[in-house]
Amino acid sequence: MTAPDLATPIDSCVRLETPEHVVLPVSLAGVGARGMAWLVDAGIRAVVLWVGGLLLFTIVPASEGAGSGAWMVVWFLLDWGWYAAFEAFDDGRSPGKRALGLRVVSADGTAITPRQALLRNLLRAADALPAVYFVGAVSVLVDGRFRRLGDIVAGTLVVREVVEHIELPAVAITPPVLAGELPGLPRQRRVTPQDRAALEEWHAASQRLGVVWSEWVAARVVDAFVKRYRVASPTPTRTLQRLLADARAVQPELERAAGAGVDEGRALQRLLADDGRLSPTEAPAFVWSLRAVVAELGRLRQVSPGRARAAEQALWRAEGILRGARAPGWSIPLTAVHRFLLIEFPAALRRSGGWFLLANALFWGPFFLCAVGAAFDPEFADRLLSPEMRALEDSYLNPESRTADQNAQMACFYVLNNVGIALRAAAAGAFGGIGTAWVLVSNGVAIGAFTGYLASVGGLGNLLRFTSGHSAWELTAITVSGAAGFRLGAALLAPGALPRGAALVAAGPDVLRLAGGAAAMLVVAASIEGFWSGWLLPDAVKITFAAVQVVLVVLWLGGFARRAR
Repeated sequence: MTAPDLATPIDSCVRLETPEHVVLPVSLAGVGARGMAWLVDAGIRAVVLWVGGLLLFTIVPASEGAGSGAWMVVWFLLDWGWYAAFEAFDDGRSPGKRALGLRVVSADGTAITPRQALLRNLLRAADALPAVYFVGAVSVLVDGRFRRLGDIVAGTLVVREVVEHIELPAVAITPPVLAGELPGLPRQRRVTPQDRAALEEWHAASQRLGVVWSEWVAARVVDAFVKRYRVASPTPTRTLQRLLADARAVQPELERAAGAGVDEGRALQRLLADDGRLSPTEAPAFVWSLRAVVAELGRLRQVSPGRARAAEQALWRAEGILRGARAPGWSIPLTAVHRFLLIEFPAALRRSGGWFLLANALFWGPFFLCAVGAAFDPEFADRLLSPEMRALEDSYLNPESRTADQNAQMACFYVLNNVGIALRAAAAGAFGGIGTAWVLVSNGVAIGAFTGYLASVGGLGNLLRFTSGHSAWELTAITVSGAAGFRLGAALLAPGALPRGAALVAAGPDVLRLAGGAAAMLVVAASIEGFWSGWLLPDAVKITFAAVQVVLVVLWLGGFARRAR
């Protein structure tokens, strides 16, 4: 990526160089346009939430827990998933950005990836502090490329879409090649796939750039084609057109569809549909289709970003096959979710082991200190506990079994509350890890003080009966999210040999893996807390279940599934 051409300290016009070395002039979106797009999205989300609530409470009365629980899930998805989903699957545009003519792109001008969409919106929690995106607005104002914190970490930009409709006359370089003009090359001299791709690219570019350009290029390459295929015509352009017509005539339909630009990615995706297993008869078509997609990808990025992204995804899978990434023989294929949960997340946690230990120290140290202090001095607990925490005292001193409807409501509430806390703890690492440390210490203090206070009034046993089943998942997830925040803060404060922006981008994937893994753990914890922990069962059953959960967490985070493979 080339450096921006900055006429002033902050200039909205920059030039990006794509991986294909194409320089794209773009106009960056400032805080005003982005703020208007946010207002549009906020209005749409409010309407969706209101309509969703009406529908849910029509089906299930608001007085019943299941309806309000489902409404909380809708709220959570709109709060955390709205931008990530639209930006990942609508070419970097939420409805608000589409209305304002904005788009999120990678820093090199290419389409945003789903991982970048998730990462930049995870950091939205930090940009939103303390209210109405104050931190994000300040970041956009002071950054030379109008980036908020999420953009810096994810390596993205928000640009204005400039759509120009230019009516170009149809270009007829030469009359169409008739059947009688086909060179009729012998089998040993038929046009190779590489030359076919070059001829297709020349032909497509000629339609856009005109006769002069076409003749200029043809005159410089025709000698090599004449020597290779022993075909000549009165003009260089006619020679190339005859060779292209011959290639299209003798190649199978699959090649013709790919070369003519009908749908370059679809042919390759069909060949990859059977989990990447190719028969000997499919191999030639596979290789040709792969080359055709590569040849047309630059054009697709200009005329159809959606098709370009589909073609890129097919190329990634195809390149994995060509490089031998898929082991031969029988194996159990892992979906992307399985691979993330069983391999990528535990591996990222091991790479961040030091930060994980620090997060545990900052959580468990205050927890035990405050638990001991509150157990021996109730006034100590009064100074630390909020009124909301004190209000929970009666539920543990006089526990009652919940109904199934109440269980569903509480499970949804736990997902909304706990996952949100974990994601904010990870995002708070953007402030040098200070915000993450505050989340860990404050939660350790509050939970420890409440535990000690219940011990002083005789409610510790009931607390353990309720929390033992899900604590292994919930409390570990809190420290995992803390590790994610410290990993991000370390890249900001101590980037090492890398520039600070590059260090943040390099840390981004592991931060996202840790935050996503913590969220998955908290969903498990919320399910147990909502549907199991509230039941009044014998202590032996509770203890056995809790022990099983501890073993599962240790095996998962220790990478047992990876070693078993």
